[in-house]
Amino acid sequence: MYDDETTVSGVKVINMTQNILTYTNDNGNFKMEAAINDSIVFKSLFHHEKRIVLSATDFEEVLVIELKKAVNNLDEVLIKKEPDFKTFNPVESNVTLKNQILEDIKRNPHLYQKNPTGNGNILNVIGLVAKLFKSKKPVEPAESYATYDELVHLFETDAYFNDILLKTELNITEDYTNLFLQFCENNAINSKLLKVENRFLLLDSLLKCSKEFLEILNSDQKD
Repeated sequence: MYDDETTVSGVKVINMTQNILTYTNDNGNFKMEAAINDSIVFKSLFHHEKRIVLSATDFEEVLVIELKKAVNNLDEVLIKKEPDFKTFNPVESNVTLKNQILEDIKRNPHLYQKNPTGNGNILNVIGLVAKLFKSKKPVEPAESYATYDELVHLFETDAYFNDILLKTELNITEDYTNLFLQFCENNAINSKLLKVENRFLLLDSLLKCSKEFLEILNSDQKD
C-alpha cells in the first residue's frame, strides 16, 4: 500500500463482510483472509478512506492499493497578539466540554449508541454524559494532557492500542468508544504517556478510566 510519495504503514484494513481487522506494517504490506465479493475498507488519519469489492482477478496477483493524501486547505486567518491571557479554569473547561458533547450527541446520535430509535435513547445518553462529566476537583494545569483527538489518532494508527484492545482489555464496546475517549480526556491523562516508552503507564491509566467509566455506565443502566 502506498500514496504519491511512499509506502504507508499503520493503515487500518477492515474486511466489512467477514468482520476482520488488520493493519499495514512498516513496508505498507498486510495479509487478510478474504473471498470474492468481500468489501474491504482502508482507513488512515492522513488519507482519504478507500473501499473496494474484491473480484476474482484480485486473487491472481499481489493486490496493490493506492491511497490519496487528505489535504486540509484552511481559509486565510488573521493572527494578532492578545495582551491578556485568560487563566485556565479546569471546572469551566469541564462544563464547556460536557456541553460540546451533549450538542454533538444531538447532532450525531449514531456515533454514541447503536441504532438509536426515537428521542428516548438520546435522552438516556445525555443523562449518562451528565454523570460521566459531573464536577470534579480542579486539576492543576501544571502539565499538558492527552486530548480527545490525540487519543482517537492513537487508536486509529497504533498496532497495540486499537479496537481489539478496547474490546478485550478495556471492555469498551464500539457504541461507547467515542464517549469513553471523551471521558479519558476529561480525566486528564498526562500527554507524556502517549510516547512509546510510556506505553505500560498509559495502559494502566486507560484501565483505571475504563473501570470508572463502566461503573458509572452500569449504575446508570440500573437506574
